[in-house]
Amino acid sequence: HLAGASAPLADLRMAGPRRGATYRQEYMLRFMRIFISWSKPLSKSIAEAFAAWLPTVIQECRDPFVSTDISKGEAWFSTIVDELSEASIGVVFVTAENKSEPWLHFECGAMVKKLDRQKVCPVMVDIKKTDYEGPLTNLQLTEMFDKEDFFGLVKSINLACDHPLDEVVLREAFDIRWDR
Repeated sequence: HLAGASAPLADLRMAGPRRGATYRQEYMLRFMRIFISWSKPLSKSIAEAFAAWLPTVIQECRDPFVSTDISKGEAWFSTIVDELSEASIGVVFVTAENKSEPWLHFECGAMVKKLDRQKVCPVMVDIKKTDYEGPLTNLQLTEMFDKEDFFGLVKSINLACDHPLDEVVLREAFDIRWDR
C-alpha cells in the first residue's frame, strides 16, 4: 500500500522505469551520485569503508562509486568517465603513500573540470592539512580523523543533495555512526 509514501517513491513504484531506461538507471536518478577517488592500499580501504558508511548517514547518497566496483572485463576508463559525468560531488582520499601519484592527480583534475572546485573534496588521511604541499592545496582540505573537520565535509555533501537532511538530524546520524 502506498498511502503515505512520498510522491517520488510512489511514482517510481507505480510507474516503473521510463521507456528505454532500466530500473537501475531510473532508481539511481533519484539519488545523489558521489565519485570516490583513491590510489594505493590504504586509500583504497578507506574509500571502500567511506562508500559503505556515507549512505548510513545521508541516505540520498546511495551507491557511491569507487573504481573497485568495476567488473572484470569491463572497459574501466569509459566506466570512470561515465561515473564522473553522473557524479554531483567527488571525494579524494590522500595519504602519505599516494600524495604524488599521477593517477590520483589525473582523477582530481577531471573532477575539478567536470564538477567545479566547490564539489571536489580532498580528505587527508595520514597527513595534516598544514603538511600537505601537493596540487590539491587550492581546494578545501579535510582531515579524516578530525571529527569536526570531517563533519564539515559531510555537511557540505548533505547541502549538495536535492533533499538535504536538517542539520540537527544530520549531526545526530553522524555522531551515532562516527565511531563505526
